[in-house]
Amino acid sequence: MNLTELLTLFQAYGGLLFAICSVPIGYLLIRSGFSKQLDVIQRRVIAAQEVERQALQKEIDDLKSDLARQKRIMHTVQIALKRRGLVITVDGDDFISLFDMGKQQTMTIPVQNSKEE
Repeated sequence: MNLTELLTLFQAYGGLLFAICSVPIGYLLIRSGFSKQLDVIQRRVIAAQEVERQALQKEIDDLKSDLARQKRIMHTVQIALKRRGLVITVDGDDFISLFDMGKQQTMTIPVQNSKEE
């Protein structure tokens, strides 16, 4: 086999060999690109979820603090009213009872559902 025959053979089968090799290599490159894109997207989603979690945790902490403050205020109001001869009790979520120790009378008042915060 001489050099001319070898070059002719390479030209004939070289393209076929290139096509056969390029398909798996192309597949691996495309797959690698998709994996990188998915990794970037996953990192962004995780970062966004962490920001949202932190915001929700701050809101929970603020609500807990506000609830504690409201309980302190309610307790203070109860003490002040008791000194005036009135005992206030919260009956569930729907009613407040006010007992006048001087008159020995109880007044029950429904809790107003306010739309305002």
